[in-house]
Amino acid sequence: MAFDDLKGIQAERTPEERDASLVRLIEYSGELFDNYFDKFIDISAGTFRTDKESQALLEKIKEDLRVKPEFTESDLKSYIFAKVGEEYEDDDGQHFIGIYTGLLLEILTERNRAKGKRTRFHINGQGNEFDDLFYGATNIDDLIVENFKGFNICTSVGTNGTAGTVIVKDIEGGYTLHKAGGFKGRINNIIAIGLEGDHILEDTAKNEGRVDLIITKNIRGKSTLLSAAYNGSVDMIVAKDIIGNGTGIGIGHYGESNIIVYENLLGKDNLFGNILFYQKYSMGDQKPLKTNQLLAGKTIRKYMKDSPFCKILELIDSLQGKNAKEVYSITKEIRTEYEQIGDIGKRDIR
Repeated sequence: MAFDDLKGIQAERTPEERDASLVRLIEYSGELFDNYFDKFIDISAGTFRTDKESQALLEKIKEDLRVKPEFTESDLKSYIFAKVGEEYEDDDGQHFIGIYTGLLLEILTERNRAKGKRTRFHINGQGNEFDDLFYGATNIDDLIVENFKGFNICTSVGTNGTAGTVIVKDIEGGYTLHKAGGFKGRINNIIAIGLEGDHILEDTAKNEGRVDLIITKNIRGKSTLLSAAYNGSVDMIVAKDIIGNGTGIGIGHYGESNIIVYENLLGKDNLFGNILFYQKYSMGDQKPLKTNQLLAGKTIRKYMKDSPFCKILELIDSLQGKNAKEVYSITKEIRTEYEQIGDIGKRDIR
C-alpha cells in the first residue's frame, strides 16, 4: 500500500466510523490485558518469540484478534497516538501495549495479503514518546517509523519470522532495533538514520537469524551493532557516520558478516579500527570473525568508483534531509545496487 493510499481510505469512512474503530482497538487491548497479562509477563522476559510457551501464547492472542472486525492502517495510527503518554503501574504495562501494536500490524498485514495487497506502514511520531513500539512485530512487509522518543522501538522486529524493509529514522532512545531479525528471523533490509541512544542494532540477526542488508547513517551512542550476526548472518553491513564507543564489537562471532563497509566511525574500542586483529585471533573462547570482504569507504571512493559499492555510498549520502517517502525510494535503489555485487548467486538473498 502506497504512502498516499491512506487518504482514500479515510475519505471512504465517516468520522463516526473511524472513532468506532479506534474505540474497538482500545477495548481489544483491555480485553487482552485482562485475559493474558499475568501469563504473558511470566514468560516474556528473555524468551519472547523464542520458545514454545511464548509462541503458543502469542498465537492464542492472535487468534483472538483474527476474529475481531477489520481495522485500517489509519486506525492503528490513531490507536498509537491515543496511547502516547499513558501511564502504567510499571514498565510491564507499556511493554504489553508495545507488543500489542506489533501484533496489530501483523494481523493487518495478514489480512492485506489475503486481498493481494502489500502493507507499507509508515508512522511519524511527531516527537512523541512510545517505549516498545512495534516490539516483536514479525511476518510483516515494510515498516517505516520516524520521529519518536523511547526505548526498545522496533526491538525484535522480524524475530522468528520475516520482514521486508524496515526503516527507522530520527529516533531518540536506546535499544532501537535490538535483536531485529534474530532467532531464525529473516529481514531483507534495515535502514537506520539519525538515531541517538545506546545499543542500537545490538544482537541483530542473532541465533540463526538472517538480514540481507543493514545501512546506518548518523548514529550517536555506544555499542552500535554490538554482536550483530552472533551465531547468525548479515550479508552486508554499511556502517557509516557513527559516533560512539564500542561500535561493532563482536560482529559475526559464531556467525558471518559477509561484507562490511565502514566510513566515518568515531569512538574508542571500535571493532572496525582493529578488525584485522579480530579476524586473525579469537577473543577468549569466541571464534574469529568470518568476514569475506572488508572495505573502507575512502578506498571505495578512490579505487572503486564504478562499482556498486561506490554507488551505494553515494545513495546513502543522498539520504540526508530526505523525507520518509524519499528514503524508501532510495532504499530500493540501494537494494538494486546491492544485488549487483559479484558472486550474488552464491549468497542466500531474496
